[in-house]
Amino acid sequence: LAPSVTNTIMDEFYDSGIKAGALAGKILGAGGGGCFLFLAPPSVHENVLHALETIAAKNNFTGWRHIPFKFVQSGSDIIFNRDGNIY
Repeated sequence: LAPSVTNTIMDEFYDSGIKAGALAGKILGAGGGGCFLFLAPPSVHENVLHALETIAAKNNFTGWRHIPFKFVQSGSDIIFNRDGNIY
């Protein structure tokens, strides 16, 4: 609820994701890092990713990356490796 939680660049990421078809978005993390989590139907995933890539390039965000994930019934059994693969 603090005003410093976001800024104009983060607002631009959020707005672009929503305009590209995401149903919702949430900033996660704290301090000087973190990520956005977007909820979107599979049919618009590529549109959302392209919109976020465009904003990242415009703002010279060179270290950002897309982290894919999926929901499972068995609890947390997702392991993310630095190579970008989910195991």
